[in-house]
Amino acid sequence: MKRLVLWSLLLAAMPNYAATLNIKIDGQQVRFDNAIALGGNQYTLSDWSIANGLMPTSQFLPSAFVTDKPDTMTLTSNAGQNVEVAIAVNGLQYNTASNPFTRGDNLFVTPVCSQSQLSGNIITLHDNQTQNCSADFSLDYPQSITPFYFYRPTFNIDTASLLNALQGQAKGVYTATIPADIKYYYRSAGGALTYRILPDVFTVNLDYTPNSLESIDVSGDGVLNPIYDTTNHTVSAETTFNITAIGQFSTGLSITLLLTNQFKLSSASGKTVIPYSVQCNEANCEDTDWIKNGVVQLDNNQTSYVIQSPSSVINFDLNVNYQNIPSKDVETGTYSGNFTLMFEELY
Repeated sequence: MKRLVLWSLLLAAMPNYAATLNIKIDGQQVRFDNAIALGGNQYTLSDWSIANGLMPTSQFLPSAFVTDKPDTMTLTSNAGQNVEVAIAVNGLQYNTASNPFTRGDNLFVTPVCSQSQLSGNIITLHDNQTQNCSADFSLDYPQSITPFYFYRPTFNIDTASLLNALQGQAKGVYTATIPADIKYYYRSAGGALTYRILPDVFTVNLDYTPNSLESIDVSGDGVLNPIYDTTNHTVSAETTFNITAIGQFSTGLSITLLLTNQFKLSSASGKTVIPYSVQCNEANCEDTDWIKNGVVQLDNNQTSYVIQSPSSVINFDLNVNYQNIPSKDVETGTYSGNFTLMFEELY
């Protein structure tokens, strides 16, 4: 009994390790910097924690955590804002490296994890209900050796739920840490089945940059000065609007053309009209022709301006024009018209 008490004190003096998940979110784009997908919403870390100073043993019975873990975590930003997200630590992987072993049955410890898998030198334990569980097998060694060398947590993340929880949150780095002490059983030199606890914590670092459109500025006089072709007896004109969007953009702008008019210039008398065109000739524009000779060219009246890297400013030109209108079809005087665009963050 005295030996067990001393062992517990030594464990309490050991430094904590840190299993850290790094997530980068720009708008609706989620990137895991150091995670591996296991299928569905299940992930594990790409790096392993090193297990130091383990007692040699002839039998290793893998188990998961000392206590059950919550289904959610509360992330706190560097500005002190809190957001609850559905990130659940619900399993563990062990790496036994090249240890030779014989698989045996676990006849000693309950509860058993709902997923208890041995694949090569990787042991995977997973359970949504309880994380204080063990494998349904043991690893029996021909001699006393280090039972395993590395371990790492597995966790559940629903990215859609994560993005939804972050809606309306400010830009910043959000973090959370929960205890993730690991418990495993082994056969002692005296033949008794005992256990050891490896102190650990699971940390999430989430770097969040939301999409936000703060302002739209449109410059340009909107005047279409006619140019006459006296040879072909036609008239043409064009003008340019410069669009500047200010905000935080990870993917770009979504643009909707509102069908509030007929996209024609009407004479002051109302007797004649001139259909006009609207074009975006820049490579970032999803569509070049938005309106062509008075007819909308966009699917569902929507288009986008796409950027390749996050930016706080988007700037581009729109060309409005009419071309080669027969002079006989127009009258002398002033023409006017308008069109309306709605700008939103592109998700």
